[in-house]
Amino acid sequence: MTPQVENKNKVHLGIDIGTSSVKCCARQGVVILCNFAQSYEKDCGATQDAVHVLQTALAVIHKTCEEVHLPIDDVWICGQMHGVVLWKAESLRDGYARETFISSPLYNWMYDYEDKIFLKTLPRCDSCEVHPGYGMATLVYLAQKDPENLKRFDRCGTIMDLFANVLCHRDDVVMGRQNAQSWAFCQEDSWQSDVVSLLPEHLRLPRIEPKDGVVGEAQVKKLKGATVHVPSGDLQASVASLRFHSKTAYLVLGTSAQLCTAVEENSPDLNRLPPCVVNLPFVDRKRLLAARSMNGGNAIESFLKVKLRSKKIFLPDELEMMDAAHEGIVENIFSMFPLESLQQLGVSRIVLIGSADEPRFARHVRRRVDGFLQVTDEPNVVSAALGATLLTTPHV
Repeated sequence: MTPQVENKNKVHLGIDIGTSSVKCCARQGVVILCNFAQSYEKDCGATQDAVHVLQTALAVIHKTCEEVHLPIDDVWICGQMHGVVLWKAESLRDGYARETFISSPLYNWMYDYEDKIFLKTLPRCDSCEVHPGYGMATLVYLAQKDPENLKRFDRCGTIMDLFANVLCHRDDVVMGRQNAQSWAFCQEDSWQSDVVSLLPEHLRLPRIEPKDGVVGEAQVKKLKGATVHVPSGDLQASVASLRFHSKTAYLVLGTSAQLCTAVEENSPDLNRLPPCVVNLPFVDRKRLLAARSMNGGNAIESFLKVKLRSKKIFLPDELEMMDAAHEGIVENIFSMFPLESLQQLGVSRIVLIGSADEPRFARHVRRRVDGFLQVTDEPNVVSAALGATLLTTPHV
């Protein structure tokens, strides 16, 4: 995606640390050497066992390296945005060991606050609309709710930032602009001072890396000497894994629903976006505009599996109800990012990804966009782990 020429002999390792699993992809040039995925054995609620997530990620890397049988040159990490984990830097200085590592749980993007008016007490965010689960808001909430507990920790970051530090045995935290913006209260390359003042002085916030930076060299076995790059967001990495085209929107349906497109960073249309559309840093002087919904259809799929265990035949009214549910998911995502707004941004076609390309959803999408956008039949498989390796290197 950038003009430099990539060394086709390099082996790139992409890691996607998600909410329910860790995925890993190794590629060499255009060749995908292997893919691995491992789900967490524990339930994935709003707080997760950070050490268990780290152990799962290390196990997946071990399996991948055993399969590849080649030295890894570069490590690219992406994953769940917004969340925050805290840890004690001293417990990483001599390397990571689960028995001695001191960390908080991972407060992920689903984390909510008992005080329902808490967000209204925060200073105005200059970069985005703030929601429960956003990293900086969660830090302030924890500082007010249990300040004694926060004294145990002196570092914080996303789970991806923590993992990068685990790999490199690094003391301070470097956070990419994509993840910094997902935390909110981020002004270009610094944190809003009026929010920083609400946090304890001993807690060192991540340094925001404005460009594609490097965390350091991996020190762990199997990856020794590999360059570990500053982690990116899972949404940007997912889009980077696609055959990306200009004037194109992408509808991705899976665990969640995502409708996104990329525009030039100096586009005047960025000043009049729908309220549900987020404006995220991307690559090549572009911004990624996205509407995201919690439900992408997997809930319906789970319901169907349960029903099929007890009955093999669906009554007509049950089928109509299921069809209406599929239509509702499509209507909801387009209400968040209206077709008129997409047209104003110059979008003329849409590519359907994941479940969106299945007939149960596709017929509703085609009906909804008829007269507005051309539906393009183009085989695409989303892989954030692969996309992480492509965000700052040319598509191959």
